[in-house]
Amino acid sequence: MNYTVHAVMYFYYYLMAIRAIPKWFPSWIITSMQIIQMIVGTGVVGFSIYYKNFGSPNYPAGTCNVTTDNLIVGGIIYASYLYLFMEFAVKRYIFKSKSSKDE
Repeated sequence: MNYTVHAVMYFYYYLMAIRAIPKWFPSWIITSMQIIQMIVGTGVVGFSIYYKNFGSPNYPAGTCNVTTDNLIVGGIIYASYLYLFMEFAVKRYIFKSKSSKDE
């Protein structure tokens, strides 16, 4: 998922750098992809924490090999990026400033 989002994002940046970005391409699609990626990542970390602590019918609690520290750090990273991308989207696409209206 990360590779797909970054491939689209960097191709978009490349097209911007050579001034060849199509006028019809909505840039909010990339931001949406990033937000979805962070929602999925946060969800995976959340489910991993749940299964590590409570288990499931097929995997008893405590059999998950991911360390608690890794889950905490992963959760902080994904949640903070989710917040930052959401804040960017709100400021850029919902409450547009005069400079971003021109784009």
